[in-house]
Amino acid sequence: MNQVATPVAPTIVPEKKRDVSAIPRSMGLAEAKRRDFVVDVPEDHLRSDLLDPAYWAHVSRELSAFDRIEARSETGEWFCELVVVSAGRNYAVMRELSFFDMTGSATSEPPVESKHMVMLRGPKKFCVVRISDKAIISEGHSSRIDAETALIQYENRIAAS
Repeated sequence: MNQVATPVAPTIVPEKKRDVSAIPRSMGLAEAKRRDFVVDVPEDHLRSDLLDPAYWAHVSRELSAFDRIEARSETGEWFCELVVVSAGRNYAVMRELSFFDMTGSATSEPPVESKHMVMLRGPKKFCVVRISDKAIISEGHSSRIDAETALIQYENRIAAS
């Protein structure tokens, strides 16, 4: 005769609540516990450069673990927040906490057939830039739409001449 095993439900033992809480000396204002820095990243530096510990060699003595760095592209195209994991005499290990594409576009690359593109260039606002040599054709536009309108007018002028 075959016996069929009856499944047994596992018994759940409730965990005892841990008796822990935050203590006053472990809490403080962020200004007292860490420092916040802002760095303007030159146009020719890449976002990935910021994660290279050697990138921070000249300023690493100012940094310590848990410090925050707000990194802003000088062109105004992107913004990211970094946290210092560790820092030494000529290096600082960073992790990226957040990244924001300030251009609002899904891709930063222009279409292949285009000779010009619209870019957000910080204090110059939106600009029309020639792709081949990165020369600014038109600047000071308050919105992307204004800059794109200027680009269309410019390309029509070039085509008519």
